[in-house]
Amino acid sequence: MSKFESTIEEACRTREIPGAIVVGGDSLGKFYYAKAFGSQSLDEPSAPMNLDSVMWFASCTKLFTTIAAMQCVERGLLSLDGDICEVLPEFKGVQILTGFDKESGKPVLIDNHKTITLRFVTLAVTELMKLIMRRHLLTHSSGLSYDVFDPLLSRYQEYIKKSPAKSTGRQSLVKDLFKFPLLFAPGESWSYGVGIDWAGQMVERVNHNISLEEYLRKNVWGPLGIENITFHPVQHPDILSKLIAMSTREGGVNKYGTTDNPEGKAKYTSKVIFDPGTQDCHGGAGTFGSPIEYFKCLQSICANDGKLLKSETIDEMFRPQLSEASRKGLMETLSTPEINDGMGAFPMGLKADWGLGGIMNLEDIGGRSKGSIAWGGYPNLHWWIDRKSGICAKYNVLRHRPFILKMSVTTLNGQPTLNISGPGQTALSRLDPLKALFTKLFDSIPQKARGHVVAVIGELIGTTAFLFIAFAAAEVALASANDNKGDKVNYETKSISTIQILFIAFGAGISLVVNAWTFFRISGGLFDPAVSIALFFVGAIDLTRCVLLCIAQCAGGIAASAMAYGLFHGGLHTGTTLKPGMSTAQGVILEMILTCQLCFTVLMLAAEKHEATFLAPLGIGLSVFIGELAGVFWTGGSMNPARSLGPAIVTMSFPSYHWIYWIGPIAGAGLASIIYKLIKALEYETAQLSENEIHAQPIDDSEKAPGHTGPCECMCFKVAAQGHSPATSTLQVGTADMARKSSSLVPAKSTAGNSSNSATSAEAKKPDVVVEEPAKAQPKADDGFFGEMYAD
Repeated sequence: MSKFESTIEEACRTREIPGAIVVGGDSLGKFYYAKAFGSQSLDEPSAPMNLDSVMWFASCTKLFTTIAAMQCVERGLLSLDGDICEVLPEFKGVQILTGFDKESGKPVLIDNHKTITLRFVTLAVTELMKLIMRRHLLTHSSGLSYDVFDPLLSRYQEYIKKSPAKSTGRQSLVKDLFKFPLLFAPGESWSYGVGIDWAGQMVERVNHNISLEEYLRKNVWGPLGIENITFHPVQHPDILSKLIAMSTREGGVNKYGTTDNPEGKAKYTSKVIFDPGTQDCHGGAGTFGSPIEYFKCLQSICANDGKLLKSETIDEMFRPQLSEASRKGLMETLSTPEINDGMGAFPMGLKADWGLGGIMNLEDIGGRSKGSIAWGGYPNLHWWIDRKSGICAKYNVLRHRPFILKMSVTTLNGQPTLNISGPGQTALSRLDPLKALFTKLFDSIPQKARGHVVAVIGELIGTTAFLFIAFAAAEVALASANDNKGDKVNYETKSISTIQILFIAFGAGISLVVNAWTFFRISGGLFDPAVSIALFFVGAIDLTRCVLLCIAQCAGGIAASAMAYGLFHGGLHTGTTLKPGMSTAQGVILEMILTCQLCFTVLMLAAEKHEATFLAPLGIGLSVFIGELAGVFWTGGSMNPARSLGPAIVTMSFPSYHWIYWIGPIAGAGLASIIYKLIKALEYETAQLSENEIHAQPIDDSEKAPGHTGPCECMCFKVAAQGHSPATSTLQVGTADMARKSSSLVPAKSTAGNSSNSATSAEAKKPDVVVEEPAKAQPKADDGFFGEMYAD
């Protein structure tokens, strides 16, 4: 890393950049790199950049919103291929802008006859029209664009400013700023644009109109333990205090927004591109946060760990999504070097496409594998995910766009970033001479099939390890109860004791905790066909994965039994049998009940994503422990067909009622799935709300943020004179003593002032919180596209 780091340090010293934060790692969690360079501000160069420094993520926000939209697709709330007008009626009758009338100056608009979707679907039709491609908001092929990128839209934006019509509601900024006509029919070209901002609106609307921040905090940031990312830094003083300053490069700017002076030095600028006090949640560009927190999202997707999305959904994200016409439009866009510099800096002519989340290189680029996705943000933030090599990384500078990035931390061939991203270049691969062999062996296997292979291998090894320790503990418990002397071990016992039951239960439970924690990022750490079937019943895994895992788990049970049989004297004594007097009906019901509680525990702690999901193995291991306590004496405490099958095959001893160890657990898996779906349908998250939280009163309409009507579910900020006070450069913030937590409003103490009044109190009408904002952070009228957007 010495050359890599010295290159960045030299760039900071010579003011090519003010500072940077670089973070990268692999999908296994065995390699991690994070370091801050330079200073937070060229206005105060003595203040060093820190790993927890906060940056405006800009278009890096799009990955969060894409993940949120895909989660809604998984849950049946959105359709990738359905008409977006079902959720966004604003787009009914949207037209295509073709130009302006020379005499009247009015825009020339024609009707659009194609459907706009989130994604596309391919339909076979006539010989003359073999494919109809429905394009989507998530791949910039809908026809929507940013007005700054197209002179027609820029002129159209100036034209519509003559109209006094204004929309209302929390989404007013998105509606006002991004309600443009199309530039082309959906799927017929490509233009980087506002589609993902509208996708964020869709996520809000299909989730009971909660804010996009609330949705992400609960469903994306929460499961990953992310705390320091927000759309509203002024509401989080701890985040706002770490926001670093902007910089730009000396020299002018060309028509593409990049520098006319590539050799110019970085300099401080007081311009603010995106107002941190905005009320709206812009899914395309609105988040602020720490890059090391953002990296957790990249690593989760790269590892396919199931915390955010199903495996098949992530596979879809890494598939090329564009039609031939849209791909041609993308390549034409990238053919302009100045634009290419800001959209991945690929070698000119490199074949590219778009996945669900970022641009995709269709050829290897130095150390970055074919099929990787990447994107970035306006102030020179860049990220990429290379699933093939298992590497992801993020590079962050935070400066205005007008310069050509010369830093060797981009991913062009021969540059030091390959020390992080290239196969054979990471610390992990240098220590692993077999990696190249395994990579070559599995390289030809399609990604989805390779995922199945990994899961099967993980479950085979994990189940073997889990059951071997459990069997070994049971053998010790049985043998240690007797006075063993001589060459033979006496396992016979008249009646199993409480101490033996405790030992057996503890051995099984702790073995599951250790092995589940070890294997959960590889295969999920299921180790039980009943658990696999329960996950299939609730839609967490598909049928193919379920069948493959069950086979691997049964094979693991057999392998563990064979190992125990061969290692310990006197054979294997851990087969599951009914206690004399226990009927088969009683046995199957007991196995069903015990397996139900185990599967339900798995569903609530692992399948149900939560910020404490990483502790799931502990809870699941305790579930096995209590199940063994209740069941060992009566049925052997199976709860797992693989656990009963292995000893039966190795010892060739199948009792006539062996079927109860299949029917009982499978029935328990089904029962747990029904209970899980029931409580999900009843929205169990709302069960703990108080009466005040359920019936929260709105604040006085006259004191709300502009456009807010009805019961207000967000933290209303009253801004003096609709924004910054020119005289004092002070942001006046109205007190709202209700903080958002999970999916509800809960009483909370103000973290920014001394008032203890609620948002419904009379005193709340007076702003009692004053956030002094430095004058250098005021938006200016000449800030260009983003400055105009958020200075209004």
